[in-house]
Amino acid sequence: MLAPVLDSLCLFYEAALGRPMKVGVALSLSDDELRLLGLVDGSEPHQCLTCPKGLGATFDGALCSTRIMLELTIGPPLARTQQ
Repeated sequence: MLAPVLDSLCLFYEAALGRPMKVGVALSLSDDELRLLGLVDGSEPHQCLTCPKGLGATFDGALCSTRIMLELTIGPPLARTQQ
């Protein structure tokens, strides 16, 4: 259920980066992967990407959709469930 959502997010992320996303090896995540995870969990500010305004708005929509689908599928983030 999440595969198309995550695929779309990665495609928009690469478009926002202006290049393919760099991936880590084994248990070591790349800076691109860490930044994307931070964008998804809200710990990374949107200003970390410098892309055209229209593309930024589209990526933001994909990011919001991903957050919604993750919450509907696996539940709210752990930090929010412990409050």
